[in-house]
Amino acid sequence: MSNKVIVFTRCATMTTSPDILAKIAATKETRAEELDLSGTYHNRGSLTTIPEEVSKLEWLVRLKINWHYIKEIPEHLSRLTNLQELNLNDNQIKEIPEHLSCLSNLEYLGLGVNQIKEIPEHLSRLSKLQQLRLWDNQIKKIPASVVNLPNLIAFDVNENPIASPPPEIVAQGLEGMRNYFQQLWEEGSDYLYEAKLIIVGEAGAGKLV
Repeated sequence: MSNKVIVFTRCATMTTSPDILAKIAATKETRAEELDLSGTYHNRGSLTTIPEEVSKLEWLVRLKINWHYIKEIPEHLSRLTNLQELNLNDNQIKEIPEHLSCLSNLEYLGLGVNQIKEIPEHLSRLSKLQQLRLWDNQIKKIPASVVNLPNLIAFDVNENPIASPPPEIVAQGLEGMRNYFQQLWEEGSDYLYEAKLIIVGEAGAGKLV
């Protein structure tokens, strides 16, 4: 049986969606790879949380729940270990929880237009991540560990009040940020080496050679 795509787009009223999803999950013949529960720009949905029934769709590869009022990413979502794409744009999410790093196959993460203030270091565990979309949030700092993810090719942090790295570096894109952090690392290594030489020199001062 071919894989199915389950789409509930334009979901302005989603009060019955848990019941619908429970039936989907209970049907062994339905091995859905994609589930789209998104509202639309002009017709926002009413979900404030991601129903736990979603996590029973163990074959899910792509999950889209854009344009709702979701406030957090629940822990049960970490059960979707086959997930490669997660889109939760245009919600009210305030943080990226650590259990999200359990989605080891994730290649695309979309969290644009939310209320996120921090990019956590644990995102660096998502070694397969290729695209990270965090535009229009409240992020002020970008960690080097995330910028240097080995497979990351697209990193969107536009419309954020970023102070570190400096805005002119961020404007250069992913490559510019990587060069910036590499330079900082090299300068730090040189500084530590010079400091060590000074300490060794002071320790040997006054000794006869």
